[in-house]
Amino acid sequence: MEVKTLSQTAEGALQTTVITLAFGNEELKEFYLKEAIFLNPLSYNHPHSDTESLQLLLKDLKRICGFLTKISSHHWDDMAKFLQTVGGAYPAQNPIGRKEHLKMNESLSDIMSLIIMLSNDRRETGKLLNHFNRHYMNVKRLLEQEQEEG
Repeated sequence: MEVKTLSQTAEGALQTTVITLAFGNEELKEFYLKEAIFLNPLSYNHPHSDTESLQLLLKDLKRICGFLTKISSHHWDDMAKFLQTVGGAYPAQNPIGRKEHLKMNESLSDIMSLIIMLSNDRRETGKLLNHFNRHYMNVKRLLEQEQEEG
């Protein structure tokens, strides 16, 4: 199987490599039309043309890439330090009851666990971003080719 690579950058995303396998444009188009339905089935309650479906998929992929870019580029370590400072300073400056203090600590602990998880999973988030960015670039290329031909 022949593999062609081309480095491109989607808007607001990291540079990624677009991998085009030895599939024809029609096969890719069929794949992405099915993928559009899987990704957002509610938007396909009424029929769309192939071009409209690909445009909707492109918008969804762009939103996903933007979201993953925000998650993968955020400095989660700084946030954890900030929450530790706030969690210690607030009860010291404001007299609150033991019950409220325990509830606040439990909430901060949940948030800290999420932040630690996001910080540790930055590499996997980057892989997901690259995956969706490749699909974004492939769909964009299909739409551009369709526009040139039409």
